[in-house]
Order: sequence, then structure tokens, then C-alpha cells
Amino acid sequence: MQGYGNRNIYKDVFTCIYMSDRKKMKKVREKRIKAMDKQISVHEQKIEIEKPVKDTTMGYWEKEIEEKFKKIKDDDEKYLKENN
Repeated sequence: MQGYGNRNIYKDVFTCIYMSDRKKMKKVREKRIKAMDKQISVHEQKIEIEKPVKDTTMGYWEKEIEEKFKKIKDDDEKYLKENN
């Protein structure tokens, strides 16, 4: 059982060759899409509510949403379309 608890989820994304692995990755990606939706809504609220500070301007939050969250979400949605 050495190394059993140290599995990296991102490593598994590219190495799922068995059907059980594909089912697992489908569930993981669906869960991650939901998490990204929540994170995007939190960041959009920050754009509307918070006053801009020196290092966290509205442009910063918009850039954060585009670069990080929407890219991951789009990749996961593309994977789900290809593997359904």
C-alpha cells in the first residue's frame, strides 16, 4: 500500500485507460466544474462589491477568472463531451 494515498488527481486525468478510471474522471471533472462555477461567482461578487485596492483591482479579478477558472472549466467540459 505504499504510495496509495499520494495519487495526484491531475496525473490520473491523462492516464485513465480502464472504464472504471474513466468513470472516476468523469465524476471528478463534473465535481470540478461545479467548484469552478462557485469560484467564478465568488470572484464576480468581489468585482461588484469590493473597492479596488492597490493589488486587487477589478481588472485583476477579471483576469483571474479568465486565466484560471474558465480555462479549467472549458477543458473539463471538452473532456466530458469527448468521452460521453
